[in-house]
Amino acid sequence: MKQMSTTRYTVTIMPMTGFLIRMLRYLSAMYPAGQRILSALLLYVSLAAMFLITQGMSPSLTVFQIGAGTSIVFLLLLLLRLMDEIKDKDIDARLFPQRPLPSGLVTELDIRIAIATSVASIIAVLATAGWVLWVGIIVLVYAGLMYRFFFVPGLLKRSLLLTLATHNPIVPLMLILLLCIAVEDAGIALADLQFHPIVLLLIQYWGMSFSWEVARKIRAPWQETAYVTYSSIFGTRGAIAVAATGQILAIGAGAWMLLRYQLGPGYVVMLGVGSICLAGSYLRALQTSSPAPISLRASAEYFMISIMLAGILEFALRGIQG
Repeated sequence: MKQMSTTRYTVTIMPMTGFLIRMLRYLSAMYPAGQRILSALLLYVSLAAMFLITQGMSPSLTVFQIGAGTSIVFLLLLLLRLMDEIKDKDIDARLFPQRPLPSGLVTELDIRIAIATSVASIIAVLATAGWVLWVGIIVLVYAGLMYRFFFVPGLLKRSLLLTLATHNPIVPLMLILLLCIAVEDAGIALADLQFHPIVLLLIQYWGMSFSWEVARKIRAPWQETAYVTYSSIFGTRGAIAVAATGQILAIGAGAWMLLRYQLGPGYVVMLGVGSICLAGSYLRALQTSSPAPISLRASAEYFMISIMLAGILEFALRGIQG
């Protein structure tokens, strides 16, 4: 009896150990935890801080609120990343055999277990935030529809633009969820909210995310492959114009809040530096004589960081001033 018990214990532990090792390798390659936690922290703190400032409230965030908001950003973006592994497995097997799933770094079962774990973790975190859980359920349902290609996979897989139109709304839904966490923690009645600044924040943060999504799939004509990019649809100049549109909206919303809510010089500097650096990267990409490959993903990410740091700097300076 003792030998049988030991055997069962060994059989149970070994598969779990293998799963954890494979997922750690996956995260290291595709979703480095330290970097993602930091970016999740920046996103939530900046959004929540600007929300409180534009609502005319004292810029004060609790440890619980920051922990919950950061966890939701980290887990939800991880969930979307994991779902993409399953959704894109056919394309990856054909065009990107070095990716984790086709290369055998992880198995499809590993990814599915990780998806279920992420969903359960998101629900567990939101269960501590009262009515916000129901908003989270809506976001998870939408993510599930994305996972199923809205039950028209043949149609969406043939159209990058239709995929963008149906998938990108997950971003404002996530932002609304994060704002609900801030509302719940601050104890603000929904009837007392000022919705005009909320709309401006959604435009700003959605705009910068939309432009990143487009910018990361822009290439020079000689860089194009069988993989469909926005530049293969609109041309390099047209795709850059689409990406710039989202960033112009983000800058415009920031400028409006700057004037309307008397934001400080730190906000101006961060927003200005990010905008200038981004414009410079676009100008370099439009120089058709340049032999350098086009890569606008990093510039779009720096622009997002500048907006988030602008909000955090405004939050910090107001806290110091009392």
